[in-house]
Amino acid sequence: MAARIYEFPFTIKQVAIDIMGLVVRGSGDKAEITVDCPFCSPSNLKRGKMSLSVARNNYKCFACDDGGGVVQLYAKNFGIDNKAAYSEIMELIGCNKSNYHNYVTTAKPVVVKNERADAETIHQTYLMLLSCLSLNESDKKHLMQRGLSDKEIVKNKFKSVPATGQIDLCKKLIESGCTLTGVPGFYIPVKLCPKCGKVGDKNDTVCPRCKGNFELNSDWCIKLFAPGIIIPVQGLDGRYCGMQIRLNKAINNRKYIWLSSNGLKGGAGSASPIHFIGDPTSETVFITEGPLKGIVANTFSHSTFICVAGVNNISGLPEMLKTLKSHGLKRVVECYDMDKYTNEQVKKKAAELKELVESLGLECKTATWQDKSLKGVDDYYKHRAEIRNKTINY
Repeated sequence: MAARIYEFPFTIKQVAIDIMGLVVRGSGDKAEITVDCPFCSPSNLKRGKMSLSVARNNYKCFACDDGGGVVQLYAKNFGIDNKAAYSEIMELIGCNKSNYHNYVTTAKPVVVKNERADAETIHQTYLMLLSCLSLNESDKKHLMQRGLSDKEIVKNKFKSVPATGQIDLCKKLIESGCTLTGVPGFYIPVKLCPKCGKVGDKNDTVCPRCKGNFELNSDWCIKLFAPGIIIPVQGLDGRYCGMQIRLNKAINNRKYIWLSSNGLKGGAGSASPIHFIGDPTSETVFITEGPLKGIVANTFSHSTFICVAGVNNISGLPEMLKTLKSHGLKRVVECYDMDKYTNEQVKKKAAELKELVESLGLECKTATWQDKSLKGVDDYYKHRAEIRNKTINY
């Protein structure tokens, strides 16, 4: 029996490069595109031999022999099943289809090719965006429970996802002189309800919120759609390069998502940037998972932290380490969560990180602590501070 072929409204190029941020080797405008394989060891000399077939919408790595379709690539990279991967990709490109097994179309996907804005434009737009937002009491309470003070919360510019007014927010940014084109998170939705401002998909006719009719739209919007805490991400140069959102309620078992408008008109992908906090001339840096975790750990330890998007996503890390080495970096401390001792995938990625660091001529150490109930390095430093500050009551 012949294998069933699914044609999706997204391509392997769109998912691998724009959403996952895989590094392209050579030109990205070919029928067969070569990228860095996210599953190979970073120090493997054959890394970069993953081939993306635009025509067949699949991938094959000639180093580790892994291969599959576009959905499988995303699913394996983030450690989720195919159905969840499909739903997440559809959400990221702005589609509302959800039935994986029945969604088959003979129509060729329409790919929106977006150019990402330059680093300074993204920084300035995000800086103005943050100045227009506020932090609600519930989200502030959560951050304080993580161990952050009022001063640290203000310093790191944490904000809450606004419940409404996304289009008015964009108008305000434009009036302030900001450029929204190519800045991850901003886009021009196809349809809009003129009565309540709800964004609609191209096939929507009646607004489910106020029962008004959707109309074609030319206004800008920002893809902030679920309640949560906005965590600004800064690069080594101090500029804002991305926004991660800690959702109040998980979507497809994911608590953290990126502000992204990949595949949408005027939008761009997040590229899962790396957050840096601390002293860029430090001889020792710590590497952990996620910007919020690194910010909390830095608050208690005053150490320098590199915060990757996740153990599977370290794109851009080698270049950052090379730059830091030129500034005096000598050693790296791997601070992945304690499940690296029970989760084979995390354990494998920790070992690969060590290989990468040592291949750059740097010393690599592994952080560990006795109480494994303290999952992350942020939990460890917070706990240590609480023990140190305890007083005897009598």
